Amino acid sequence: MNQGLGRCVGLVLGLWALAPGGLVGQATPSNATPSKAKPKGEAAVEKTLALGERMYRKGILPSGEIMQTVVSGKEPVAGTVFTCVSCHGRAGLESFEGGIYTLATSGAKLGQPRYGKYPNLSMEERTRLKLQAPPVRPAYTDEALAKVLRTGVDPAGRELHQAMPRYDLTDRDMALLIQYLRGLSAKHSPGVDATTIRFATVITEEVSPEDQQAMLVPLNNYVARHNQLSNGFGNRMYMSIGGEEMSGGYRKLALSVWRLKGAPSTWGRQLAGYLAKEPVFALLGGISYGDWKPIHTFCETNKLPCLLPITDFPVITEAIGTPSTFPRAITRKARR
Repeated sequence: MNQGLGRCVGLVLGLWALAPGGLVGQATPSNATPSKAKPKGEAAVEKTLALGERMYRKGILPSGEIMQTVVSGKEPVAGTVFTCVSCHGRAGLESFEGGIYTLATSGAKLGQPRYGKYPNLSMEERTRLKLQAPPVRPAYTDEALAKVLRTGVDPAGRELHQAMPRYDLTDRDMALLIQYLRGLSAKHSPGVDATTIRFATVITEEVSPEDQQAMLVPLNNYVARHNQLSNGFGNRMYMSIGGEEMSGGYRKLALSVWRLKGAPSTWGRQLAGYLAKEPVFALLGGISYGDWKPIHTFCETNKLPCLLPITDFPVITEAIGTPSTFPRAITRKARR
């Protein structure tokens, strides 16, 4: 059973890396706990980004009206049906589904030329490796971005797939959306740096040592196996240009254990202390015999993903917090 849980964790981590949010950050800070009031200038920028974010994620204009789109050259369709996030994800990552390749919309990808071969190498890496192939499209200017969003024609004059909606936006609304795209995934998410993705798992004090180990052993085994993958990066395959591109996205994993004590009403403060001291990308697993709601509320408030908690009292929601839960019975089976 431990092996099965480890495989499930690996699958979820892989899917989460490709899902909305990804491993890179948002245009605004994602897991910071609010503290002091922000200066007026900073607050104004965050408000502007929030308007662009609502257009990108929900298809709602700053006026509160629904964005209007045209798909496949047919009648207008509500933007809430074809939101940007539906295909490009919260982090603006590329994807492939139903035979359609969805291009990245992150600020870094839009701001540099796109190449057909080795597209994930940075401009610095391409220069160092002396790659001279011309790009398939130049970098997007703001004017080019507005044109492709309205007409579906990119800076190279090529028309995008008809599945890409064409948006009917005013100049002001278009500027807000473009500003948001320029900042999308500009920084790594909290808990992610150039070498490591950091996770935490939560254990409340009433959980028995046996149940703790039933959860921790497969998690730690998975992390250890994953972290051994880099041992092969010195092999010849990874010394090629393609191998360098492939290994460049690898990160080691780190897993911390956050132990909660006392009344559930104090868990939020304890979690805030842990998060401030050690920012993490997500909570992974976690186990409690009691109500998971205080932990769920903390995660939702701080936009912190919470993956596969083990609890008999999950919170059912469509928000980002808990894409799946395990019943506590799984730990009893895991000990057998």
